Amino acid sequence: MSKQTLPRNAASVDVWRRRLQWAAAFIVGLVLFGACWIRFAAESLPDLTPPFLRLEMASPDVVRRIQQARDEVIAKPKSGKAWGQLGMIVYAHQFEAATNECLERATRLDPTEFRWPYLLATNLAVSDPEAAVTQFRKAIRLRPDYATAHLRLGDLLSQLERTDEARLELEAARQLDGDNPRILVSLARLHLIHGDRATSLALANQAARLAPEVASIHELLSEVHQRLGDHQAAVVELKIAQQLSQDNLPWNDPIASEVMELRQDANWLVERANSLLAQNQVAEAIQQLRLALNRDQRDPRIFCQLSDLLTKTGKLQDAKTILDVAEKKHPTSAMVRFQRGIWQFQRQDFQAASIAFQRAIELKPDYAIAHYNLAQTWINLNKPDQAMNSVQRAIQFRPDFFEAYLAAAKLSSTESQRDARADYLRQALRLRPRHAEVQRLLDEASQ
Repeated sequence: MSKQTLPRNAASVDVWRRRLQWAAAFIVGLVLFGACWIRFAAESLPDLTPPFLRLEMASPDVVRRIQQARDEVIAKPKSGKAWGQLGMIVYAHQFEAATNECLERATRLDPTEFRWPYLLATNLAVSDPEAAVTQFRKAIRLRPDYATAHLRLGDLLSQLERTDEARLELEAARQLDGDNPRILVSLARLHLIHGDRATSLALANQAARLAPEVASIHELLSEVHQRLGDHQAAVVELKIAQQLSQDNLPWNDPIASEVMELRQDANWLVERANSLLAQNQVAEAIQQLRLALNRDQRDPRIFCQLSDLLTKTGKLQDAKTILDVAEKKHPTSAMVRFQRGIWQFQRQDFQAASIAFQRAIELKPDYAIAHYNLAQTWINLNKPDQAMNSVQRAIQFRPDFFEAYLAAAKLSSTESQRDARADYLRQALRLRPRHAEVQRLLDEASQ
C-alpha cells in the first residue's frame, strides 16, 4: 500500500492564497479610503460653479457685465480674484444671495485679500449680523488700518447691544480718522446710550463743525440738548435741521465706492440723478439721466423725467428731441403723451397741449394729473365749462387733490356758484388747514 503525500506545490499554493487575501484586503481598504477622501474633499472644497442668476429684467449692459464675470470664473474656477470680481459686480446690482455665495468662495480661495471678507460683511450686516461680525473681524485682521471697517463693525455691535465691543471699534476708527464726522456721530450716540451726555454733546458739536450742512447731526444735537434739559438749545438745533436738505453723512469708503462704480444700469443712474436733484444739482442730474437712456430705453419714465427737467430749464428743443424718441419707443404710453402736453403748454401752444392731454387720458382714463392740466389748457383757451368738467374729473379720480379743489373754487366765480365755491374751498382747507390764500378766499365767499 503506497503512502499518501501532498502535491509537490501545495505549500506554495497556500502562500499565494494568503498573499492574494492580503492584496484583496489592501485594495478594498484603498477603495474605501479613496471614497472617504473624495467625500471629505467634496464637502470641504467650495462648489466652483458660478451661481445662477435671473437676468430677464436686467438691462443688456448689466447682462453683459455679469456674463463676462461669470465666464472669467468658469475659465478660472480656482481664482479667488475671479470669484471676488463676480461677487463685486452682483453686489453692485443687488443680487444678495449670489453676492454672499461668490464672496464666501473668494475668501476661501484668496484668504489674504481684505476686500472679500469686508464686502461679505457689509452685505451680511442686515440679513445675518452675527456672521457679519465674524467677517468684519477677519477683514480687520488683514487690514487693521482701514478706519471704515472699524466704524461699520462698531455700528453693527452697537445695534446688537454689545456696546463695550462697539466702543473699542469706534475708538479705533477715531484714532485712524479723527476728522470723520460719521465716526464722531456714532461715538456720540454710543455715549448718549451710556448716559454720558457731556461727552456726547462734545462729539456731536465736533461733528457739526465738520459737516454743518447735515440735518441728522443737528437732530442728534437737539436730542442731546433735550436730555441735558436745555430745551431752548434743542429747539434751535431742530429748526436748523428742518432747514437743511442733506439728511445723511457720506461714507468715506473707497472699497464700497469701487463696488458702486461697477453699477451703471439705468435704475442706478436714475437714483443718482434724484440724489443730485435733492442737492439742487440740476445739470449733473440731467447728465445722469442722459447716461441712463444710453444704457436702457425700455422705461418711459426716464424719457419723461429728462424731458421735464429740460423743459423746466428752458431747453425746449432738447426736450422735444427726447419726446420724439420716446413717442417712437413707447407709442401707447400715457405718461409720454402727458409730458408732450407739458412741453406744449410751456410753449404756450395751448391747443396742441389740450390734444396731448386728451390723448393721455384716452390711454389712461383715471389719469388725475392729466385731467387737471387739461383744465388749465381750457382756462387759457377761455373755455371755463370744459375746464370745470376736467377739474371735477381730476377730483373724482384723486379725492385728495388740493390744487384741483382750489382750481374748481376759482372757476365757481358767479354769484349762483357761491355755495359750491365755499364747499370747494372748505375741502381744500381740510387738506391744507393753514393755507393763507384758501382761508382768505373762504372768508370772502362767506361774506
